[in-house]
Amino acid sequence: MNTCYKRINQNDATKRTVEKSYFTENISPIAPDERQMQFLNSLAFAVMDKQNLKTLFDAYTNRIIALQASELTGIYTIRKNERSKQDVKHLENIARLRSEILTLQNQAIKETQLKVQVMLNADIQERIKEIKKLEKILTS
Repeated sequence: MNTCYKRINQNDATKRTVEKSYFTENISPIAPDERQMQFLNSLAFAVMDKQNLKTLFDAYTNRIIALQASELTGIYTIRKNERSKQDVKHLENIARLRSEILTLQNQAIKETQLKVQVMLNADIQERIKEIKKLEKILTS
């Protein structure tokens, strides 16, 4: 499943530009795990906010964000719209930090000077602490 925010293209009013898109993980229809089952149950139209199409769209988007966050936390919790926006920022920061860690690890492996290896490992540990802090925020 996915949702995306679109806007009118600034150069051509007949076209739309995708601003942001949210995807779920692959969900097995035969044997979904507990988080995925909670997600699928929360998609029932009867429990959605149907005030207008915007709130319905936001409700679907919030559930996808909650599923993405539950990959890290292990707990599927539906949040309010503002909290979901914060969770997205935290998830993006975690992804960025993980890619930085991979880059630093590759540099540390290639580095021959011990002093530089120690500095790179210290940077890696700082980023790991930041990730843990962000994961703690996601679980609260």
